[in-house]
Amino acid sequence: MKKTLRNDSGQALVLTVLCMTCLVGILGFAVDVGVLLTGKIALQTAADAAAIAGAAELKYGDVSAKAQAAAAQNGVTDGANGATVTVSNPPTSGPHADDSSYVEVIAAQRKSTFFIKLFVPGTVTVSARAVAGNASSHGCLYALRPSGTGILANGADIISMPGCAIYDDSSDQTQAMLLNGAGRITAKWIGVVGKVLQNGGFTATPIPVSGVAPVSDPLAYLLAPTAHSCLPNPIINGSGTFTLNQGCYNGFTVNGSATVNLNPGTYYINGPLTFNGSGTITGTNVTFYLTGSSTFNGAQTLNLTAPTTGTYNGILFFQSRTDNQAATINGSNSSALKGIFYFPDASVTFNGSNSTELYTSVIAYSFTFNGSIRLNDYALINSATPLVAATLIE
Repeated sequence: MKKTLRNDSGQALVLTVLCMTCLVGILGFAVDVGVLLTGKIALQTAADAAAIAGAAELKYGDVSAKAQAAAAQNGVTDGANGATVTVSNPPTSGPHADDSSYVEVIAAQRKSTFFIKLFVPGTVTVSARAVAGNASSHGCLYALRPSGTGILANGADIISMPGCAIYDDSSDQTQAMLLNGAGRITAKWIGVVGKVLQNGGFTATPIPVSGVAPVSDPLAYLLAPTAHSCLPNPIINGSGTFTLNQGCYNGFTVNGSATVNLNPGTYYINGPLTFNGSGTITGTNVTFYLTGSSTFNGAQTLNLTAPTTGTYNGILFFQSRTDNQAATINGSNSSALKGIFYFPDASVTFNGSNSTELYTSVIAYSFTFNGSIRLNDYALINSATPLVAATLIE
């Protein structure tokens, strides 16, 4: 009997040692898996950031450099610590393979293990893949002014753009956005780099978010057209019907009750643009490039639509980056303006009660609102809008 017990005791010891070995192995395996999983998460973060950064640079020609820099900022540098960051435009695989409007990033790194290396010699390579492209930014108002007041609203303004966002780049810590009076502003989102000052009961919906990162000029890549020999300012007065062709004009003035038809193309206005009559101006697939002041008065009916293809896709008004003369939109009318207003170095003022049908986004140095306005997201009528934001696709 004692001999049997002694034998059982020895068996238990052997089993205990074997179990302990298994437990230690499982623990080691768990540690290795944890290390690899943590590495995978870090690589995915770097790949995501790199793909987004690369897609944001598609129009500027430095996709790979920006993607590599973004990966490095997130802890994964190509060629360091056993890591590789491969940037491909277009992607080499997946549903967007060979489509140059997307950027693929594959981040990989060799990781040392503890227990697994007993069975698999060397290191284990962990990788992550991301693909990004551009989609509509759904922004309607971009104030590019870096300091001072970027957006000023006075009186009983009703500023409505419920389907899209407002961006104010001013870092002013007192009144980057100044809302005076008893008006209201409504948007999908309102972001301000600095502080918002609300006086007199002015309300904003949703509540503006302060302290956001500034948004760079979304059309900074856009090249200005080249001016050739310019025609005199047509200065259209009185009544009648007139037809004009694209080209360069030394100013552009329309007064009276005339009907003006604009053929498609780019109108380079080397001087002031003034729509000051009571007639109608109609143009489809037109872009105005401005080098002077511009005034739109309320009695003039404007039916103008930007092109949806080509160099100036979506651009209705483009004021020279070296021209800081203000643009003013006055009065009340029943116009229809469909296209982007781009005034990167000038202020834009909206006065009066504006019943214009606006499918637009407005990019300007700063804004002043002294009346009512409603903006609709231009992306609703042009899915190829140039105002885009990089986003992850895969």
